[in-house]
Amino acid sequence: MTAEPAGGRAANPSLGPSLDPSLDRFAEAGLEPSPWEAAAGTMFGEHAHPKAKLLTCVSGSIRFVLHPGERIVELGAGDWIELPAGQEHSAVAGPGGVRCAEAFRD
Repeated sequence: MTAEPAGGRAANPSLGPSLDPSLDRFAEAGLEPSPWEAAAGTMFGEHAHPKAKLLTCVSGSIRFVLHPGERIVELGAGDWIELPAGQEHSAVAGPGGVRCAEAFRD
């Protein structure tokens, strides 16, 4: 398994977390994100969603494993990932925990 960085690094890191420019992706798509957080090492077992999922890492880090194939995607603050509907995946929160925002679309 090889890790690869996610796309979408925040364009303006001088903005505070409440003004994270990566959240603009939700507005551009007409979506209202839901925030959540997880403690360090929290594991999310393999699962899929019936709709496409757009997620941004607001702070901390998270590692996604996309199945099949065990492709690893590492997200840090300002990174984002879009998972197509039905994409099997699992994840684990990084050593400092993670705060994310996510939304689903058809």
